[in-house]
Amino acid sequence: MSLEMNINQEGSATLTDLTEFILEINNSLETSAQVNANQAFNLGCTVGLVPALLFFFVMIYFVGFSVIVIFVASLLTVLMLIAFANITALIAKNRTIDKTFDNNVKLSIDEFLENQNITKVEFERTSVETLAPGSPLLKYISYPPEKPEI
Repeated sequence: MSLEMNINQEGSATLTDLTEFILEINNSLETSAQVNANQAFNLGCTVGLVPALLFFFVMIYFVGFSVIVIFVASLLTVLMLIAFANITALIAKNRTIDKTFDNNVKLSIDEFLENQNITKVEFERTSVETLAPGSPLLKYISYPPEKPEI
């Protein structure tokens, strides 16, 4: 992943450049997480199919064969399969965001801040003001700075 910024002639970033950079890195986190979450959901459906079918047939065998039992067993089987796939996708999404941040985004942020002479506090403040609540990048932002206890 390569994150590039437009730099004005003095070699410092404007607020617009900083905002664009923040949106770009947040978008890169969201994109990588979404791709892996989709793959994990598909894998969760595939892997969970055998236990789900086993549950379905065991339920029919022990409860009895009727239209109501088949309907209830089918419904429970589908709900269990979707729940398993969603949990798998959520875990994959969170791990992907962590890995992408540690391997790519963190280095890009540090390099950008150093090149543009921007403080970490200013970057974090702008991030909090720019990004919507729940954005992946906000997970790594500790703004406002914690006040020391007296």
